[in-house]
Amino acid sequence: MDSIIGKQGLVRTMTDKRIGLAFDVGGTIIDAKEIQKNAIEQTAQMLHKRELIDNVNLFVSKYRDYDKEFDGAAVNHLFSLPIDIMRRTLRTFNIRKNVHLYSTLSFYRKKIREQIHLNNRLFDLLSRLKKMEYKLGIVSDGTIDEQIYTLSQMGIIELFDAIIFSEAIGVNKPDRRMFKAVITDLALEPENIFIIGDDLKKDIIGGKQCGLKTMWVTEIARKEVPDDYEKYIDIMIDRSEIYTIESVLESFWEENAE
Repeated sequence: MDSIIGKQGLVRTMTDKRIGLAFDVGGTIIDAKEIQKNAIEQTAQMLHKRELIDNVNLFVSKYRDYDKEFDGAAVNHLFSLPIDIMRRTLRTFNIRKNVHLYSTLSFYRKKIREQIHLNNRLFDLLSRLKKMEYKLGIVSDGTIDEQIYTLSQMGIIELFDAIIFSEAIGVNKPDRRMFKAVITDLALEPENIFIIGDDLKKDIIGGKQCGLKTMWVTEIARKEVPDDYEKYIDIMIDRSEIYTIESVLESFWEENAE
């Protein structure tokens, strides 16, 4: 066994090495899908009231379709970046003026920001983990300014020892450079770091292939996982268990004690 939790609550290892926890953001410590869903529905309703669109459900559906087509280090799905996501959606309804594009983006992003706020439960969790001598990191796809805004609004940005964003590295997960960056900044061996994320391929398989331990945060944690994926998952939890992560880790160390 590499690590155990001491009776006093401090992280201990057989070689006195510390443990790192590298968190994804969207879908892991913030429910990005729900926030985006609310914002795009409110945006569609606003456009309908202004008689710019005649079908709210079609607008939402088209937006989601176009959003899926974009990927890359400088993409931020929550904040509708690049703006071509919204531009293409509006053009479905023959809305082509930039004034409508910019005002719609402004409204949408306002509705996103209204849902990102101080998370006392998450702050308390991360503070407890810091006191237990875990080193904390962020490894997240997304744009720098928007991710900084998100973490700042949640009141947790100063609790991390390492923060890695795809826009800064120039690649998305599961590219090894994302994981190597957080390994370097946490200054720990890969086997002493957990990647904690909701995306099975990007977070979990990508992290395991770089030698990290893995914790899959998912809404289907109690369902069976395909045999091909089991070897990549060290811990699997339901999203509702994220606030009790320290006890989940303690159970893991106890179960894997030699």
